[in-house]
Amino acid sequence: MITVSYRTTADWRDHKTLKKQFPFSFDSGFLESTSPQPTGLLLPAEGKALLMCKVCGDKASGYHYGVTSCEGCKGFFRRSIQKRMEYRCLRDGDCSIFKQNRNRCQACRFKKCVVVGMSRECEFHEPPTIISKV
Repeated sequence: MITVSYRTTADWRDHKTLKKQFPFSFDSGFLESTSPQPTGLLLPAEGKALLMCKVCGDKASGYHYGVTSCEGCKGFFRRSIQKRMEYRCLRDGDCSIFKQNRNRCQACRFKKCVVVGMSRECEFHEPPTIISKV
């Protein structure tokens, strides 16, 4: 049995927000977690895997900096480490990061990137992306 696990109780409380984020329903054909941020994989009833960004829950484009992530979070993390950015949260430092609000707090987004396992050391171990022009 595949389950979607959450990292914190706060993420579990934001379950309603997570439900609104995705076009599919958690209650109709997708396996639903009973524990508190998605770990990166949902299996629909048809058995096709949907990779999710471990940072914001958006559709992942691949494995970047050591974790499955979307293009937005990959680019944000890359720019942050290249420019050696230092962010400061204007709230309590525990903002929820989802697709719709991931741009609201850069400090908490970067913190979540690190917490889920993104690492600058993984930057050079990944094969280069090849874009073919037609």
